[in-house]
Amino acid sequence: MTEVDRAVVTSDDLSRLFDCSIRQIEMLAKDGIAVRVGRGRYNAPLSTRNYIRHLRASAAGRSETADAAGTINTPDDAVRLIRNLLREEGAPSEGPMQPSMVRNAETILKARAHYLKIEAQSGRLVDAATVHRKIFELARGERDALLNWPSRVVALIAAEIGADQVKLAVVLEKHVREYLAERAEPHLRLAG
Repeated sequence: MTEVDRAVVTSDDLSRLFDCSIRQIEMLAKDGIAVRVGRGRYNAPLSTRNYIRHLRASAAGRSETADAAGTINTPDDAVRLIRNLLREEGAPSEGPMQPSMVRNAETILKARAHYLKIEAQSGRLVDAATVHRKIFELARGERDALLNWPSRVVALIAAEIGADQVKLAVVLEKHVREYLAERAEPHLRLAG
């Protein structure tokens, strides 16, 4: 008997594992989240993987697609995912796959999803596209302000130093444009 074969559980076991009713397990099976391998029997690692993804998607406000589970294709992949997650958190991950290990992995992922949801709601966690857009808007505003600066101050500077206003305007605008061209080279890279 392989480790994957031992990971087949009843609907009652899976409902305790997922902390939900047997009826909810049946609904999860209907939606393709709980992986049924026989009458009232489920593949615990694959079902857990799919349930975790379902919870992540729900926490992120996304709907799942049939392809959402596409990165893990075998029961062994699901077992590996659970073991890696437990290892990351310092929880026991060796030995035969036990329902308690799957529950621990699920609890860890629920806690992570809840933490991310709280961080997003508080504004401490924001979408990378939003950050890029805001940075672009701020940089554009600063560039525009700097391009307009010579025309705002040229008369004052010319009067103060006794220079020709037109020549000074041309020189200031030239140097501001050169400065902006130099500053346009670096690109901001955000992780991810």
